[in-house]
Amino acid sequence: MAAAQRCQPTHGQAAQPCKVKEREVEAVQTCMYRNSSDRMVILRCIGPQSYFLEKVLFPFECWSFRAPADADVELWCHGLGGAELLEKLNSASLAALE
Repeated sequence: MAAAQRCQPTHGQAAQPCKVKEREVEAVQTCMYRNSSDRMVILRCIGPQSYFLEKVLFPFECWSFRAPADADVELWCHGLGGAELLEKLNSASLAALE
């Protein structure tokens, strides 16, 4: 089912619903991640078409987010030498059951 959203009206026109392509709607999924470490981590989600999401997660914090199915998720922490990449995942592996 295609989602509807409001388009920006041009001068003198009322707002009308826009149709989002079905393919674009299906490509986005709900993901969940729980920081099970005792350190803060930075979750970075990088996807197609300039999709980018970044969030600092405190120890034992659980966070849900929407991301493209083919996006990459990187987990970073701060080490002695600076930022360290802990893990790299595909967002599909974090998909929540809906």
